[in-house]
Amino acid sequence: MNKRQFVISLIGGFLTIFIVGLITWQVLRSKEEARKAPPPKIIRKVKSALIDYSTVETSVRSTGRVISQQSVDVIAEVQGKILPGDIALKKGQDFKKGDILVRIYNKDAAYTLQARKSAYLNSIANILPDLKIDYPSEYPRWVRFFEEVRIEKDLPELPEVNSRQLKIFLASRNILSEYYAIKSDEVRFNKYTIIAPYDGAIQNVMLEAGSVANPGSRIAQIIKTSQLEVEVPVEVSSASWIKLNDRVNLKTEGDGVVGEAYVKRISSFVDPETQSINIYLEVSKQNEKLFPGEYLRVEFDGMSVKNAMEIPRNAVFNRNQVFTVVDGFLKKETINMLKVNEKTILFNGITEGTEIVIEPLANANESMQVQTNFTIAAPSDTINPEYGMIEMDSKEDSIN
Repeated sequence: MNKRQFVISLIGGFLTIFIVGLITWQVLRSKEEARKAPPPKIIRKVKSALIDYSTVETSVRSTGRVISQQSVDVIAEVQGKILPGDIALKKGQDFKKGDILVRIYNKDAAYTLQARKSAYLNSIANILPDLKIDYPSEYPRWVRFFEEVRIEKDLPELPEVNSRQLKIFLASRNILSEYYAIKSDEVRFNKYTIIAPYDGAIQNVMLEAGSVANPGSRIAQIIKTSQLEVEVPVEVSSASWIKLNDRVNLKTEGDGVVGEAYVKRISSFVDPETQSINIYLEVSKQNEKLFPGEYLRVEFDGMSVKNAMEIPRNAVFNRNQVFTVVDGFLKKETINMLKVNEKTILFNGITEGTEIVIEPLANANESMQVQTNFTIAAPSDTINPEYGMIEMDSKEDSIN
């Protein structure tokens, strides 16, 4: 290698080292500047509205179950084998008022009762001669009573006893005590036949024909199908808005009106299973046949809430707090909740004209800077399910 080539190589080496150093310095400087530069500021956009109180028309919606006004357990009060009645003792069987629902074998009881009446007739016959001599004025009435007694029928009304001496005489012969003992047996004998107290249907059967019933045995459960009511569970916070005699429409899931009803009873306690208050509606009109056990939609409307505003329910947090916007920053406020609906709430308690956030905010905190997209409150019947408000498209309504 000559001298010229050596000089060129030396100069090239220096240039390479200089360029590499310059590039390294620039990279390190860029990183340092990047570390010193503040992160870009992100301002969150939220939906808001100005608080404006007015009278809001609202309603309470729920789902109720059709039930019978009368549900009765058919219970045996005597012992014996269950025999077929006028209808089949089967679940779902309809019956009319006066139909024999259940017969219990009663031949032995019938013979025992007839034997007792025969013995009683003998007792009456034995005192008639004494009555004719000692109480001639009473004798005709007791003869007539004796002739009216029929073994196969209930005893007739006992003649009235006005004389103290006659009462002592009858008591000494056990005429009075035996009479009432037989009347008691007649009442008991009638319990071998169970008659339908109204038009209805058999809802459940516990003992079928051929089974042996004991006193206290449940045989069946019957319901009255001509008088129906609707049991509607309502949240405790909403129950206070419902009053007796309020009229409602009964609807199917398809929103078809199948009948009308009115509030007949309001439970005074909370159902421990549903944690709600039961409202009972008496069905006053049926556009279609309703069946016990059927579920219907019920809406109690015509309720006016004064000095209130409606916002989406999910805009509220911590049970009764909302975010307002003051000078572009979030601020927590506590509201007075008037009524809680399925998707919205009615409230007051914040000064009118305050800007309130009307959407749920995740990971938000007080003093966070936000940019609001201003909206106006909508009537309760046009509330959007998602926001509960109508958004203004005009940019003039945007608040920076």
